[in-house]
Amino acid sequence: MNKITYISLSFIVLSCGYQNKTDIGKEKYNSEKNKFCFENDTIKLLNEVIINPKKFISLNDSCVFQLVEIHKNYILNNMNNILGYKSLNAIIENSDGYLSEELLYLLVFLFENDYLNLSNFLYESHLNKKSEFEILLKDAICVRIIDSNDKKKEVEKIKNFINSFNQADINSYILKLINSIDYSRCN
Repeated sequence: MNKITYISLSFIVLSCGYQNKTDIGKEKYNSEKNKFCFENDTIKLLNEVIINPKKFISLNDSCVFQLVEIHKNYILNNMNNILGYKSLNAIIENSDGYLSEELLYLLVFLFENDYLNLSNFLYESHLNKKSEFEILLKDAICVRIIDSNDKKKEVEKIKNFINSFNQADINSYILKLINSIDYSRCN
C-alpha cells in the first residue's frame, strides 16, 4: 500500500469516526452500514464498490466523499488504474444525484490530469452506448467552460488538448462527446 493510499484510508477512519454503542441520544453504531469506511485494503474496497455500489452511496456523507477521494488517489497513483475507473463508474451509474457536484469536479480533475487513462477507459467500456459516466463527463466539461473567461476560447483549448494526444480513434470518440455538448447549458 502506498503512502497516499494509507493516509487517505487513515483519514476515512478519522472522519467517519467510531460511534460508541453506549452514547445516549446518538445514532447507534451500525457496523453493517459503516464497515467499509474502515477498510484498509484499497483494492478490496474498490472491488466491493463494483459489486455493491449502492451500499457505499448510502454511507454517511463524510464517508462517501472520502470514498471519492480514495478513487482520485488510487487512479492518479497506480499505473494499472482501470480498477479505480471501474469502481468510479459503478458509483456514477448508481448515484442518486447528491454526489453530482463532487463527481463533476473529480471528472474535471481527471480529465486534466489523467486524460489518457480516462479517455481509454471511456472508449473501451462505453463505446456505442450512452452512459452516466459520459453524461457526467460532458457536464464536467461544461463546468470547466463556465469557469473560463472566454467560453469559445476554452472550447478550442479543450479540443486542442485532446488532439495533442496521439490516439486517433479515442480522440475522435472524445471529440464526438465534446461536440455533442449543448453549450447553452454551460452558461
